[in-house]
Amino acid sequence: MPREPATWSTRDRAAYHRMDAARLREMARTATCSAARKVLVNLARRYRQVANSLEKQTA
Repeated sequence: MPREPATWSTRDRAAYHRMDAARLREMARTATCSAARKVLVNLARRYRQVANSLEKQTA
């Protein structure tokens, strides 16, 4: 995947957001603070929503 976000295709951006969502879910899984865990899970959900939205644009 290219380093410069301005040159990424919509498909590449969706994949990047999915990777970020997975990373955030893993952080949430290991978080000891319940408040932090909730924030991370919510953020991961939002990243997945963005990825889904981007993928719909390419369909």
